[in-house]
Amino acid sequence: EHFACPISIAGEATLSLQAERWIGVAKGVDNALFVQLGVGVGAGLLVDGVIQHGADGAAGEIGLMPYPVSRPDGSLELTSLESLASGAALKRRGSALAATPAGAQLLALASGDPAAVDAATVFAAARADDAAARGLIDEQITYLAWGLSCLACALNPRQIIVGGGLSRSADLFFDALRDRVNATVPFAPDWFLSALGDEAVALGKERGYAQTLFG
Repeated sequence: EHFACPISIAGEATLSLQAERWIGVAKGVDNALFVQLGVGVGAGLLVDGVIQHGADGAAGEIGLMPYPVSRPDGSLELTSLESLASGAALKRRGSALAATPAGAQLLALASGDPAAVDAATVFAAARADDAAARGLIDEQITYLAWGLSCLACALNPRQIIVGGGLSRSADLFFDALRDRVNATVPFAPDWFLSALGDEAVALGKERGYAQTLFG
């Protein structure tokens, strides 16, 4: 209604995967999983050379995958994966930890305000060898490894590519995440950090525009 041209809409992870196929680490690869780790969690799915969108355009919404957690009474409830493993989850848990004696270093880094703790604060504390912050990151890896193992078993990707804002601190979790996933799947994929960083989404849009123009 507003633009005199074709319009297509895609999620960040799908656009990032498109960019990685164009000029990144997925060039020449036909089966890959791009994992977007940021405030939430998403994925781009490349299967047999075709990026998958799903019946409703929601393929790759892995942050909404139901994860079973135990209630205090011993029963199980299902919660979304990204409520346990994402930048938002790390902020929430970090803020709660900073309000306890074990979170003293987090509190200091946040200038005494637990509400000011975010994922970057947790990573900074972990770099300073704070055991509590490292524990939070390890918990996130456990949840995320479960989700990625399920996808790897279902899709058998040649590559898993990790991108998004949290990937800037991948030195604190990348190896552990890779090792946990690869130990649980029948065919271990190759792992890469995004070669394009924060530019991946924009480059994916550019690639889509070029495809529209030139086919």
